[in-house]
Amino acid sequence: MKRKAVAAVCLAVTVIALAVALLVSGGSPPDTSNHGSALAASVLEEMPLARISAAPSAQTVYVLREYEGQIAVYVSGDTENPVLLTGILTSSLRKTDRELLQEGISARGDEELAKLLEDFGS
Repeated sequence: MKRKAVAAVCLAVTVIALAVALLVSGGSPPDTSNHGSALAASVLEEMPLARISAAPSAQTVYVLREYEGQIAVYVSGDTENPVLLTGILTSSLRKTDRELLQEGISARGDEELAKLLEDFGS
């Protein structure tokens, strides 16, 4: 009899866990209130840098600038059309970082871009 009770409890816990997992992943918008490195990582996962590169070279030069209150990524030479909006709010950054973004911060290649986004996101 005890085995049946334990099995029933295990089954109930499993069903509840599955229901919670389904509810959590049920299409709610991502939480952008935490602008940590997890955000930078998710940005890079959602839009891989290889897909946004204007040139197939790993040494594409990107420029980070402020765009509509967030950090945007441009390909060097085209300051009109961002290739990536990061969701990292510039209001969460230090004043010196915001000033640097006004001028534009260069990143040589995908790896350097990923590092900068992770730094700004943390």
